[in-house]
Order: sequence, then structure tokens, then C-alpha cells
Amino acid sequence: MRAPVTGAAEHAHIVPPSWGAKPVVFVFGGQGTQYYGMGRYHFEHDEVFRESALAMEQILCDYGHGGVLDEIMTRPPGAPFAMADLRLSHPGIAIIQLALADSLMARGITPDIVAGSSLGEFIALNVAGVLDREWLLKTLVEQIRSLERHQPVGSLLAILENHALFSDDPAAWAPLELAGISASRHFVVAGPPEAIAARTAALLSVGITAEAAPVSYPFHSSLIDVIREDFLAALAHISLNRPHLPVISAVTGREITEVTVEHLWRIARDPFRWQDAAFRIEENGTAKYVDLSPTGSMSSYLRMDFGRRLQGRVINLTGPFCPQEPVSARVAEIGLATQTPRRAMTQISATPRSTESSSSVIPGNSAERDATIERLAVVFPGQGAQRVGMGADLFSRFPKYIREADQILGYSLRTLCLEDPDQCLSQTQYTQPALFVVGALAYEAFCADEGKPTDVVFAGHSLGEFTALYAAGALSFGDALRLVAERGRLMSRIKGGGMGAVLGLGESRIRDMLQEAGEDTVDIANLNSPVQTVLSGLAEDIDRCGALFTRKGVHFVRLNVSGAFHSRYMASLAKEFRATLDRTHFATLQHPVIANVTAQPYTGDPRDLLARQLVSPVRWLDTVGWFLDRGITVRELAPGGILTRLTDSIAANWTVRPTQWPKPTASVPAEVIAIEETPGRRLGSSAFRNTHGLTYAYVCGGMYRGIASPALVIDAARAGVLAYLGSGGQSTADVRAAITEVRAAGGLRAPFGVNIVHDVYDTDSQEELVRLLLEERITHVEASAFVRVTPELIRYVGAGLQRSTDGRVNRRTHLLAKVSRPEVAREFLAPAPPEIIENLLACGQLTVEQAELLREVPVADDLCVEGDSGGHTDRRNPLVLFPALRREARRATQEHGYVPEMCTRVGLAGGIGAPEAAAAAFAMGADFVLTGSINLCTVESGISETVKDLLEGLDIQDTDYAPAGDMFELGSQVQVVRRGIFFPARARKLLELYRTHDSLADLDENTRMLLETRYFRRSLEEVWADTRAYLATRNPSQVMRAERDEHHRMALVFRWYFAHSQRAALDGTPDLKLDYQIQCGPALGAFNSWVRDTPRASWRHRHVGEIACTLMEETAAELNEMMAAQQKRT
Repeated sequence: MRAPVTGAAEHAHIVPPSWGAKPVVFVFGGQGTQYYGMGRYHFEHDEVFRESALAMEQILCDYGHGGVLDEIMTRPPGAPFAMADLRLSHPGIAIIQLALADSLMARGITPDIVAGSSLGEFIALNVAGVLDREWLLKTLVEQIRSLERHQPVGSLLAILENHALFSDDPAAWAPLELAGISASRHFVVAGPPEAIAARTAALLSVGITAEAAPVSYPFHSSLIDVIREDFLAALAHISLNRPHLPVISAVTGREITEVTVEHLWRIARDPFRWQDAAFRIEENGTAKYVDLSPTGSMSSYLRMDFGRRLQGRVINLTGPFCPQEPVSARVAEIGLATQTPRRAMTQISATPRSTESSSSVIPGNSAERDATIERLAVVFPGQGAQRVGMGADLFSRFPKYIREADQILGYSLRTLCLEDPDQCLSQTQYTQPALFVVGALAYEAFCADEGKPTDVVFAGHSLGEFTALYAAGALSFGDALRLVAERGRLMSRIKGGGMGAVLGLGESRIRDMLQEAGEDTVDIANLNSPVQTVLSGLAEDIDRCGALFTRKGVHFVRLNVSGAFHSRYMASLAKEFRATLDRTHFATLQHPVIANVTAQPYTGDPRDLLARQLVSPVRWLDTVGWFLDRGITVRELAPGGILTRLTDSIAANWTVRPTQWPKPTASVPAEVIAIEETPGRRLGSSAFRNTHGLTYAYVCGGMYRGIASPALVIDAARAGVLAYLGSGGQSTADVRAAITEVRAAGGLRAPFGVNIVHDVYDTDSQEELVRLLLEERITHVEASAFVRVTPELIRYVGAGLQRSTDGRVNRRTHLLAKVSRPEVAREFLAPAPPEIIENLLACGQLTVEQAELLREVPVADDLCVEGDSGGHTDRRNPLVLFPALRREARRATQEHGYVPEMCTRVGLAGGIGAPEAAAAAFAMGADFVLTGSINLCTVESGISETVKDLLEGLDIQDTDYAPAGDMFELGSQVQVVRRGIFFPARARKLLELYRTHDSLADLDENTRMLLETRYFRRSLEEVWADTRAYLATRNPSQVMRAERDEHHRMALVFRWYFAHSQRAALDGTPDLKLDYQIQCGPALGAFNSWVRDTPRASWRHRHVGEIACTLMEETAAELNEMMAAQQKRT
């Protein structure tokens, strides 16, 4: 007899709803059902499962959380509760169960009811159509990140006894809380580790089984209230739908018909009451339960309460002790018959069609054809398919759409398409809306005549991608047409460009010919087939390249367009169009759409890919290849049959490729990187990307006085790039405000950090800054200009160390150290100095465990070798410095016996301003690259527009070296701009005077007059008064020393000039332009050379995130070309 449960009494008088005579119930489990190897059999033998799992892994990769499937599938399976890492288990549990659900539904087994416990309820809501799958996975990742930031201390304990043991006297269990009830003899409590341990011992002593759940956080308790704000913020813009099938909630024990964000929070926070939900479903006693939990735990709970009455009505699909069988064999045990996995759409291509459609049947891999259901690809062409008379058989069938189109466009679409009296149909601003409407109506006719397809994937060529998104449910007809009309309007303004088709050659040969001729101003715009590639660029460049190909006997066709579409020259237009995209509502995709930019299904925000499409090639060859690899029938819905002919051409010589893992690769030599398939996001170290949750192995370094602004960091993080706020010269209040601003931004796809610049004279401010960063739970710090490891850095690193349940060391605070000297590098590569550890321990700034763990790991988990860079520099040659420090890292690993995951990764900075430089870095084995100077001259940079105007014309010879103001007395140097500026010479003069004079009083009259009239523009006494007043509140010890030591007072006065010159540049003070201190390296000159004659020649078209992505992708292409050239030479 089970004890009463809250809400159970009210169920007794409720008449069971009409769920059918024998409803099929999909049951999903939560945390505790994970283990290594879960789902492996189905991944290896079930194509539907595999495709679904890989698609979800891709979503995680795009969101900076890749590698989950790799860990689950490649590590040997252990005990059912062996997987304690939440980064794997949380998304892994969702992937396995959703892929199993997809496999069942593809075979005709659809649920009448869904239900889940804890995390399983989130999964059930996705299957019921309440929340989008991408939102679900991103929500889980955000939950993980929030937990890692806040680190609520506690765990869960599962107890095999009736929950009355707790419910009869909950006060006796304090501080433990009831976390959930699974069955009559299974409940869970949450609480602090000490209380969990004590209760476990007490229960075991009286013969009650109690087992710690493999979960590292106290879900379903007040202890996770610290993440509530993050949780709700992550879901602030989520679109929640009404469930399209009954959902029984384990939060309420009842069916829910409306789901709110608050209910989603309750799923994680409130006790789960699976027993109530199970009794609710079982009221009619006829349901058939399909348990999709990885371990099959949910069926065990059901049997615990209902015993033999469930005989023949419950089955689990997988588990460590479950028979390794196809899902069809498993569900057959409870009388559910699956459909034969045949291709449901086979007959479509044989049916009569209108003149607006055609198809191509693709014979895929025969083994895969037998293992999956027939799928259909519906494709839509782009500009060039228009003709007078198109849509003649469609307009009268769909008058409502035509009226809406005419109202939006302001002219008669029917007249335009059928008569074209003013010869407008060939003009871009008219062509694009017309083709979209005809394509959309062709799809509506297809659905009306042949039935709306269920297992379908969409794609479109360029403009046709908008029609594909409309057909897939992402855009309404009106919204899509408005977007297309605006796109056409913007593109019609583009003049001076051209495009041309190269026929008979493949992409690699075309690139070789262009490179050999020194032609680098045209881009590949369309990869249409193995023998049809379209180039795009300025008109004169296209004509010149056309003549080049013609001389070589290659057929070149100049296209009748005036714009350089799908090329770098569309960047400013893409920026404008992005603003329109941001104002447009996109719904959840109901079917996959293959993106032109990636030739892969959409996984992120469609706005990103649609904006990028304007400046990226249309990868139609790879899109058709995606269909070919899966044996999908292609159906073109629009005039002309252009895409059908291209598909037939591609299919004639296609070899089906095996399914590839969507995971990052490890750092590999350049000869391996340089294969054509390698994209920019695979460059560098996968460990670096995965550890930090990044899309690219690319870092934007912190720049002083807030030049690395919140806007800069936000734009970088939205591109999946790690960036650091610049704290040098900023107050802690300024830094806190910047952190708050970044955190308030949406769409961040990467973490961010804060830069700490070493100040040998002011350790108090560094201590204050570290205290702030720990208080704000900043997980990433960049250490710059440090000449040694300091207690402040060790305190920061130690605060984030934790021993996991499997004995490994987990880092929650990550330190990237920028170094240019081997002796400094060795300090960061070694464990923390014992004397610093002991002092921090004695002061109570470290725990005993943190002190112990500091002895097992290097101080820095990432080391950035800083070559001849902007700002502080030792003027080192990176070709000499990087190999030496990389060897130091290897020696440190061997000397200190670090485990592989604790080894310091080594990246390179200094001179990274063009793809060739980044390619050289990766060819040397860099795990990542870091840029600084090129980000100085961007829209997001915090420096003045006056300086940006100067910087965009900088060449590589326009920098010089000057003394560093913050290390003036030591003679350290910074690299600065010298073009049209006196600062470098004046700074060197001040250092010379300091070294040759003991005090300001020793200066001769002429020198003093020079300083006061040209350098400081005030008397030296006034400068000292200002300096003294400033330091009196910030660092009074410096004032006291200066009162005793006149030479030190001289240094402080001279340092005023450095601070003043920085502020003048930041503010753009016009009358101080000659004194601007602009810390910058020659990389910006190289960058300016790279982007010359493109829209990015102006800083107003430079954005940090776009630069990062473009630089990495171009670097990958550069490595490919280098390798190809090398192979030719050998």
C-alpha cells in the first residue's frame, strides 16, 4: 500500500480522459539513467537513430558544447551509474531518448500520450511539440553553464523504501529535502554532501538500501534556487506551443494543456512525482508503455507499483542488460507492429505533375536504402529560373495568396508574371518576389494535389532558400515575401559587379588557375556541379578572369548581372539585410532545410545563415551530395527544371560517402589540416574548443582602458569566439559594469573573460580586481605583461579547482597567460609555487583541497606565445619563440606528470592579421590563435572614431616601439602607431631624461620649457599636483615614496604623459592628435592589405565576429592551397 501523495486523492474522482482504448505511452527518464555506451547498438545499426543523434550533436557543436556523442559512444560502457559528468549526461540523456523516439515514429509507432520524470519531462514536451528541439538542447547547455558558474553544493540520494519514511517526519530529515517519488518503494532526497553521507550510513545500518545518484548537483531542491534567474533569462524568448498530444506532468501528476516558462523551471526545481503521473495514466488499465530511458529504469518503476497487471504492456528499448535488438523487435513484445522500413515517397516521382515541377530519383547506397524510410527532398530554384508565363496554372487556384502579395508589393504580380508589359521581370527587385510567390504556390499546389509530405527535407538555390524556409514552416507567406522583396531591393542597388560561369573544370583546378595568375579579387559564388562553378567580383576583375580562362581553352560564360552576388563585396548589404532579418519572426522549423552556406541542415538562428548567404558561396554541389548520400528523391517545384538537370549531372558521377561524426578534430599537423574538407572551425585544438565551449580556436585579446569593450566581447561571443574585456586602466566599478552589460546581451555562443594587466607597483588593485572576478564568477582570465606568477593569479586559479567524484581535477576558472620569455613561461607551466600556496592557505584565501589540487595542475591551462605584438612586447620573432615555448610545455608535462586533460595548450599571438599568418601558426602546431591589433579598428572597438579613421590606412611599416608607461622605470616597451604621431619619440625622450637625471630639479631650463609647452602643456608642478591627488586615493604609498625619493617623483610625473596620451586617443581629442598613444602592431597593416578594395577597407564595415569567422575560414582555404602547391612541387 503506498503512502498518500500530494494530489493523489483528487485523481480518484477524475474520469479518465479519452485516450483511446489502448493508448501508447512514450515514457522518458531523467538523471540517473545514463551510462557510458548507452544507445551504442542503435547508433551502429539504426540509420534513423543515427541521423537524429548526429543532428542533435551538430546543434550542440554549434552552441559550443560538442563532443557528447563521441564520449558516449567511444568510451567502453561501464556500470549503469558510471557517467557523473553533467556536461555529458544532461544532453546525452536527451539525445538518446529523442533519437529512439524518432526511430519509432519513423516506423509508424507514434505515441498517444507522453510523460517523463525530471529531465524526461523536458524531452516529453519536445515530442509533444511544446518546445523546439534546438531550444531544448540549448536550454540544457545553459543549465549546465549556470550550474558550473554558481556551483550549488549538494547531491541526490535514491532510497528503496516507501516515501512515507520521509513524509511522516520531514523535519527529522533536515537539511535534506524530498526531491522526488518514483514508485511505492523508491524516492529521492537532495541535500548537502555531509547530510547525504550521514543519512546513507544511517539507512544502511537498518537494512534500507540507499544509493547516491550519479548527479553532481542537488536538483529538485531549494539548493538550486541560485540558478533560477539564469534559467528564466535563458528561456525569456522561447516560443512555447500547446501540446499536440496529451502530456502527463510529473510536476503536477496531471495532464497539462498549457506550458509556461515557470512550469519549465518547476520541472527542474520542484520534487518530481512520477508515481502520481503513472497512477494517472494507469487509471484505465489498458495503456501500453514504451520506456525510452537509457537504462530502462522507468519500466522498473512501473512494474514496482503495478506488477503483473502490466504483463504484455510495458517494454524498455535499451539498457545495459537489455537484449540488443532493433526497436521494431522490442515493441513487438507488447503487440506493436512497425511499418516495413520502405520508402513512402517512392511513387511521388511517378505521378503526373504541372509544368512548374520536375524531379530526379537518386539511387543511394543500397544498404542504407533498405534500412530507412523513403524521403523526399523538395527544392526551389533561384534567380535565373524566371520566365514570362510562369505561375499561369497557379494564380487562379490561390487568389488569397495573390491578393496578399499584391498588397505587400504594391503592384499586380499576375500581370508581372504573365504579361511583363514593362519588361521588369528580369530586374532583381521584381524577379525575386515573383519567383518566391510562384515557388510558394507550386508547393501549396503540390500539397493539395498529392498530400502534404511528412518525411521531407527542403532546400533552395540562393533566393530559393527563402521558399524552402516558408515550406518548412519557419516563415509565414507574408513575412517571407517581405524579406524577399527587401533582399531584391537591396541587391538591385549593387552596381559595378559581375559574375561568370566556368564550365568543364572543378573547384580545385579553378582555384589553382586563379592563384597561378595572381588573381585574388574574385570569389567563388556558386558551386553548382562538378563542372559548373560561378565566380563573382568587380566587373573588370570578372572580365579579366574570363579572358584568362578563355585563353586557356576553358569555356567561360559572362552572366547578365550587375552585382557581385555571394561574394565579399556584398558585406555592407548583408549588414543592412541583417537588420531586416532581426525584425522578422521565425517559427520553429517543422522539417529540415539544407542551408546554402553549410550544405547541412539548419541548426542555429536562421538569421545568421541567411545574412551569411549573401557573402558566401551557394554550395549546391554539396547540398545535392547530402541528398545522394542518403538516397533521397529530389523534386523541383518551380519553372524550368534547372535544379533537376544539375541534380542529374551530379548524380551521374557521385560516390556515396559514409556518415561523418560532427565533432571537432584534435590539433594536427598542417599536412593533415590541409585537406579540402577541413573547415575553419576544425583548425587548432579540439580540446581548446571543447574546454571553453567555442566554435573556433580563436581568441580576441583584452585591450587596455576598455578598448576591448562590452560591444566587442558580445560580438565575438555571438560568433563562438572567446574574448576578454580590457581592464587595464579601468576601475573595478567600470569592470563590474562591463561584465553586467555583456551578461545582459542575448545570443552569446561562447564564454567571455576579463584581462588582467600586471602592475609591478600596485598589487592592491590586482587583488581587488581578482576579488571582483571571483565574486562575479568570471570563468576566464587573460594574464598580460606578467613577469612572474603572483599570489593574485594563484588565488584565482585555486578558487576554481575541484576534485570530481572519479578523482579527476576539474577547472572552473581558466587562466590564459600571454608570455614572450621562456623563464616566465616556465612559471605558468609549472604548478603554483609552494610558498605562495602556503601563504594563501594561511590567510584563508584557499581551502585545504584547493591547495592540494594546485600542486597537481599547471598555473595556466592555456599559454599564448606573444610574438612581436601591439602593446607590451619583447620584439620576439614568433618563428623562433613559438617552437621553443611549445617544447617548454611538453617538458613541463613530462616533468610534473600532468594527466592529458591538464596539459597546457599553447597558442600564438603577434602578427596574426591575414590568413597566411594564421596558417603559419597552425602549421607550427598552434592550438589556437589570438588577435588584438586587428580588432582595434572595428565598429565594436572602444577607441575613438578619429583613431579608427587613422588606423584603417595603416601599413605594416607604420608602427614603432616606445617605453611602456606602466613599467616606465624598468624600460619595458610597447609597440605603438608612429604614422603622423610624435608619441614614440617623445616617450623615448622622457625615458632618456629619467635615466640621465636624478630629479625634475636637475632639468635645464630649455628642457623644462620643452616639456611644459609641448609635452605636458602645463607646468611640471601642476602635473605633480594632479598626479598626487589621483594617487592619494588610489595608491597613497606611491605618494609617500615620491615625497622621500625625488627620482621616483620624476617617474610619476613622466608617467602622467603616458596616461594622458592614452586618454587623448581614446577620446579622440583633436588638439592632442600628435600625442596619441595607440598601442598597435603591424598585424593591422597586414589586415588592411588583405581587405583593401573590399567593403571591409572601411572600419565601419569591420565587425569582430565576422573578422574572426572569415579569417579562420580563409586560413583553412589557405592551408589547403599551400598543401596542394607543395604536392605539385614534389
